[in-house]
Amino acid sequence: MIDGTGQFLLESKRGLPTIKAAVFKSLGLFRLSASFFGQYYNLSLPKNQNGKTDVLAGAFMFMRKRLYDQLEGFDENFFMYGEDIDISIEV
Repeated sequence: MIDGTGQFLLESKRGLPTIKAAVFKSLGLFRLSASFFGQYYNLSLPKNQNGKTDVLAGAFMFMRKRLYDQLEGFDENFFMYGEDIDISIEV
């Protein structure tokens, strides 16, 4: 995804959330060493390249209707945020 200023959003391609990854992201440590600290964002995949990633942002997600129906859609227990992580794990 691209923001309003034309900048690539790292949130477009993410790893599975863990407490360790969240702490590293919050402290900005992912900028120091992508291979060690870069677990929140999928920094191994270049921004302009398609590939496998653990979590896709719900703001821009495509899937076949058959798969969506099989998963019974997004979990409505998520009021806001996290539903994209949940459905990515289910897929």
